[in-house]
Amino acid sequence: FFLQCQACHTLSQEGADQAGPNLWGIFGRAAGRKAGFSYSAAFEAADFSWNEASLNKFLVKPNDLVPGTVMVFAGISDQKMRSDLLAYIQQQTTSAAQR
Repeated sequence: FFLQCQACHTLSQEGADQAGPNLWGIFGRAAGRKAGFSYSAAFEAADFSWNEASLNKFLVKPNDLVPGTVMVFAGISDQKMRSDLLAYIQQQTTSAAQR
């Protein structure tokens, strides 16, 4: 499921930012606050941190959580697909000690 995400995001600790920010360490990070990445005004105005619930909501329909986001992604309506994707992202973006 991450194939569609990797066009804009990387997951590894040393991964580069692309059209979207590198997602290493996303769990617990404030939305729109990754150092070195230039966010849209919508994300700069966001006032929440990324966790399983916020990522799940974002993956359903990004514009519902961050109105005005420029992220080109329609969302994933299937809960099982989102759950699997979130588990994969968490596994790939956190150290073994953090899991």
